[in-house]
Amino acid sequence: MKKIILLILSIVLIGSMAMCVEKRSTLYDYGGKDIIFVDANNQSIELELRTTVGEALTTKLVNTNIEDIKNNYNNHKIIYIEYDPNISQEDGGVSIVDLASKLKFYNSFVRNDVQIVYKSIFNNQSEIDKIKNSNLTMIVKITKSDNPATISKSDGVYVIEGNSLKELDKSTTMFILSIYTNPKDRYYLTI
Repeated sequence: MKKIILLILSIVLIGSMAMCVEKRSTLYDYGGKDIIFVDANNQSIELELRTTVGEALTTKLVNTNIEDIKNNYNNHKIIYIEYDPNISQEDGGVSIVDLASKLKFYNSFVRNDVQIVYKSIFNNQSEIDKIKNSNLTMIVKITKSDNPATISKSDGVYVIEGNSLKELDKSTTMFILSIYTNPKDRYYLTI
């Protein structure tokens, strides 16, 4: 009888200790949400997404993964965003603007030394080629294609694509989540 009581007390003690352990949120805990909270410099910041986390997680990753995207982003001083300037807001232009603004927001907390640049700021093609061929540059190409939400990596270039505004929203949100998450902590939302 004493052994049974001791066993029950042990289980209760272990259970109460487990409840005291801090539970940190992972991406999968946010599945149906389009707003996440990111801990940045001991501040909780609300980050509104263009699609739900669950939808973003359906993005197909080809020759890359969350860790690869984050590591490459954090190891480059220049992020060159390449896109079709004629793309309408309804066809994905709004996704491009959202991605750029969230990357700049991230940089304000984590990477003050990073420059996000676009083709439109250069005077000629030789300047563009010089930036694109630099070891300091990560190239991110955003394109409307025939494919569903996909992020692929080929020859060091990350291609974010989708066949509609909704699919581009999914793939750009997945790219953003890759940058904002901490892969060492199993995708906790800390920067």
